[in-house]
Amino acid sequence: MAGYSAYGTLLGVATSASSLDLTTNPSSWTYIAELTGIGGPSISVDTIDVTTHDSSTSYREFVAGLIDGGDITLEGNLASAAAGNTMVDLLNARAVVNFRVKFSGVPAATTGNDWLLSGMVNSFETDAPHDGKISFSGGLKLTGKPYLTSTYATA
Repeated sequence: MAGYSAYGTLLGVATSASSLDLTTNPSSWTYIAELTGIGGPSISVDTIDVTTHDSSTSYREFVAGLIDGGDITLEGNLASAAAGNTMVDLLNARAVVNFRVKFSGVPAATTGNDWLLSGMVNSFETDAPHDGKISFSGGLKLTGKPYLTSTYATA
């Protein structure tokens, strides 16, 4: 089976506060414009070393610890102050909000259309090289469990 195009993928910020439990979907999203790259989430599990002096194989032994929802990285064109202000306002608010990564290239009938996640903006930076475009980069630190789902395939 062929893959899907990433072109048209969007990052939405919930316009109203609500829990992210797959039974309550924010009904509307504000999409951050002019994104050129969305990376993540980078989910990982901590490992806990449980090796003892009497481990039989002389190999370290591990068990799974807490799971970290990771981060989302963003890159985009700073075509207007709107995208930058959205990110800076969220960073200044220091609040946990709901986000949606909407994969537009994936057919609606296919599972895995969206990432629904909660997090906070933890970085924002602009770049204006003398021979290039004005761009921005930013990051989201996720909190709680992210969901890869097609449950909320709404606009």
